Amino acid sequence: MHKQSLLIFWLRNARWVALPQSFTPALAGAVMAGARPGFSVILAIVSIVGVCMAHLSLNLFDDYFDYRKSEPGVRNDLSRAGMRARTGKCDYLISGQATLRQLLMVAFIFGGLAGLCGIVVFIYRGAVILGFVVITALLGIAYSADPLGLKEGGRIDASKSSDKPLAIKALGWGSICNDCLVRSERVSSPYIRELKNHHKYPGPLGYIGLGELTLGFIFGPMLVSGVYLASGGLFSLESIIVGLALGLLVANILYTHSLLDLDADKSVGKLTLAGLISTPEKRLGASFFMMFLPYVIILFGIVFRVLSVWYLLTLLTLPLAVALLRSLIEFVRYPNTPVSPKKWYGPMTRWDEITAEGIDWFMLRWYLARNLITAFSAIVILAAFLR
Repeated sequence: MHKQSLLIFWLRNARWVALPQSFTPALAGAVMAGARPGFSVILAIVSIVGVCMAHLSLNLFDDYFDYRKSEPGVRNDLSRAGMRARTGKCDYLISGQATLRQLLMVAFIFGGLAGLCGIVVFIYRGAVILGFVVITALLGIAYSADPLGLKEGGRIDASKSSDKPLAIKALGWGSICNDCLVRSERVSSPYIRELKNHHKYPGPLGYIGLGELTLGFIFGPMLVSGVYLASGGLFSLESIIVGLALGLLVANILYTHSLLDLDADKSVGKLTLAGLISTPEKRLGASFFMMFLPYVIILFGIVFRVLSVWYLLTLLTLPLAVALLRSLIEFVRYPNTPVSPKKWYGPMTRWDEITAEGIDWFMLRWYLARNLITAFSAIVILAAFLR
């Protein structure tokens, strides 16, 4: 494979389409630090590149651990059986285009590049920045890493028909509850043992209802304050307040994802924040909270004179938030309603392919959640310039 094609291949596998949820908050942190006397353009660039490399690395590690649990294969089977489930994840592994060894190698390459960026910033900014890097790395790995440490041979091979789970239905939370009952037409014993034994362990954060808040914390206050520190050499209350607002919008991307994929997540024993909430109305209430609390946080920052009045421009993104909430309400109440993007929703690439694959119902809402934080971050950057 040509080097350029190989690079694009792995960037796609690492879901570079999701980079705006890390790049734009990082850029916002750097721009906010621009007025500081100790501001360094070079360190700002290095820290932003490091954040993006870390994001790509964590996405690939997430694929690695999910594939070893055979989650992508199970989701594909559920979709074929008629359940609405997000498909397409790890297709490059399932189809044989890449191996687990190659996946790990590329994940470590991206992670190593992120580590190099961290070392450069550490040399100039001191040990505090190292704490940010270590905490972020540990939380990022804990998001999807399986404490059971399944051996390669213990994973269900989704490519072998004898191992394919055809109709898994979890009556309880298989990944955390010993009393859960897992029924299947045909499921290999390692998978059953994994589900039954998970109650002994805390589990990956993404599987015990803490994934959304964890990534919101990483890509919100940790990321914005860390880049602000790397770029300007100190902390600020401004970066923390903006980081909290952006962190909620990042968490909203994950929460939107889990709300749309709720039934499939239950079927693979994955407990998300949406799964912790008991009723559809309360789940929609949580969406409302995550989408609109960021505006309240910004308003409080302005009222208490921590943020300039220019941050009021973030209110311009409210139509996107309203459109996303209305779309989620429609999904919960009338899940089979056809969807179509509007131009003002923002970029939604490969839409014809997405429609052909039958995942337009999922991707439209995911794109809206991503475009919301991208637009919000862009206005934060503009406000930081104008203050």
